[in-house]
Amino acid sequence: MPDTDKTKKFILSLLVLILFCPLVAGAAQTTYVADLTVRGGQYFLDGKSSSFGWNSSLYFAPVVNFSGGDILIPVFNMNYRGTRDVRELVGGDTLVRQTMDYGLYTKYTRNYGKTDLSLRFAANQSLINETKDESWGSGLFDYFTLMGGAEFARGLGIHQAVLSADYYSTSFSNYASLVSEIDGDEFGQALDDSDLYAEISENAGENVLDFRGAAIGAALISEYGRTMLNYGWRIDLRNYPDQYLVKSDGSFSSSKRKDTVNTVTFSINRPVKRTMLGADTELMFFSSNQNSFDAPATKFLEDFHSYTSWRFSPVAVIYLGRRFSQLSLRGFVGATYYSSRLARNKKGGIP
Repeated sequence: MPDTDKTKKFILSLLVLILFCPLVAGAAQTTYVADLTVRGGQYFLDGKSSSFGWNSSLYFAPVVNFSGGDILIPVFNMNYRGTRDVRELVGGDTLVRQTMDYGLYTKYTRNYGKTDLSLRFAANQSLINETKDESWGSGLFDYFTLMGGAEFARGLGIHQAVLSADYYSTSFSNYASLVSEIDGDEFGQALDDSDLYAEISENAGENVLDFRGAAIGAALISEYGRTMLNYGWRIDLRNYPDQYLVKSDGSFSSSKRKDTVNTVTFSINRPVKRTMLGADTELMFFSSNQNSFDAPATKFLEDFHSYTSWRFSPVAVIYLGRRFSQLSLRGFVGATYYSSRLARNKKGGIP
């Protein structure tokens, strides 16, 4: 169980750090940017309605411009979600009751003519409540992420090329594998086979969801008249220090899980009279060496987590002419294909 006092101190430290940045900036100019969004909604699933819920987000950033051209941008961001959107309801993800996350993102940029060099750091806490009566901070899948990285950007006429590299670590403080929580003697006595427990539990791991990752990315931003194009590519290499590979007999090997994620993106935006038209698309290739074992069916499922996904999202923003008045319309279509995962029947079993 996480210490709620430490969580409160973490939030307070972030706020103090953000407010303190302009004070140490000296002769620099500071511009404060803030945004608060609150939305309400209700969803219906299988003819049944949920209780009315609301989503909110808070964004606050003092942008510090130094006299030499350097820029410091510390951002505090906080989000709460009490209702779901249609993409989650029709997708295959597990619906949760409430989610909340808060964190600090800091970016320092130094300019060298047509070249910008940036260093960035982020710390983020995510809280997930799966049931209505679950208290904040006790969610099984609560996680904390730390990230540090660098970015290189250079102007090339009507283009801008961007290269980036990041390292990050994610930990699930409340989650531990079931095997690691079982009393070995009691489990062995229940099965009347202590050797079986020893075989199953060997290399089972405890903090099996925790992972570390390194990523490199490249982007090209091009401006042709009033049309803006953005091409992007990123590769993530993740390793799980305490998650061992599942073998064909359901036990664990001495090798550990590793994932590779390749992501390709493209977006286009163009103003047409009083309307901004655009679209973005993403193609993702997720590859993992981890397998799975379905105990009821006694079936080994190789390459269980690997998949390919794509999405396409058109958007139109119509400016209505009045101050702060605009209408945004967005669509979404996408699909996910698992290369080796078998479909399940209505009872959840494998045919």
